[in-house]
Amino acid sequence: MICHYVRMKVSRKTAELIKYSSHKKQKKTVMSKELEKVEKKIEQKKRELERLKRRQEREERRNNKEAYLDLVDRQIKLSMPKVKFISDQIREVKEEMFNNFKAAIEMKRDLYGERIDSNQTHTFTNKEQNQRITLIRYMLDDWDDTVTAGLDLVKQRLESYAVDENSASLVRQLLTLISKNKKGDLRANSVLRLRKFAEERNDEEMMEAVSIIESAYNPILSKTSIKVEQKNEVGAWVAIPLSATDA
Repeated sequence: MICHYVRMKVSRKTAELIKYSSHKKQKKTVMSKELEKVEKKIEQKKRELERLKRRQEREERRNNKEAYLDLVDRQIKLSMPKVKFISDQIREVKEEMFNNFKAAIEMKRDLYGERIDSNQTHTFTNKEQNQRITLIRYMLDDWDDTVTAGLDLVKQRLESYAVDENSASLVRQLLTLISKNKKGDLRANSVLRLRKFAEERNDEEMMEAVSIIESAYNPILSKTSIKVEQKNEVGAWVAIPLSATDA
């Protein structure tokens, strides 16, 4: 009887333990599921916060870009009238200086001869020799249609000099002088070298052909500029800045 009673009590205790253990597992499972839900909610919240942060950053960049464009636009509107005013002033002064020195250039021509016409740079210095102004005209080489006839005559005359290999090599070099560059332009200094070649050989036929080319010369004014200088305390010439780069 005692043994039976003991076995019954042990069985009951075991059943209680099993029940408790099962209940504990169920409770743990429920807690685990709840925890998983909480973690998912946390992750979802974090993703929402990240999306919100990126949206705010995009909006901030967009606002900053608009602010930048507004700032640039405002500064350009403020600066352009001033720059245009200065540019107009410089252009007017430059035109006035070229007009004012026309008489000086004419007198220079009378004093030094017609050869100054080939010089597109004229420098004028005051009596004290401490201030000077340089007027510069930039010219582009150009020719009228008659230049072709002169070039053909020069080519024919040069080819007649090719009697052997040495002379043929010289002729090829000279022919490059009347060849146009990549832009299709004939260089004026090349014509001067042809003139020198013809004069050294006293070749009247060649000189006549070169004269045709020279008479076809019709340079085009590209641009003008002025350079204003004065001497400093040690006697060195110093340019007065006339551009935004030099000022």
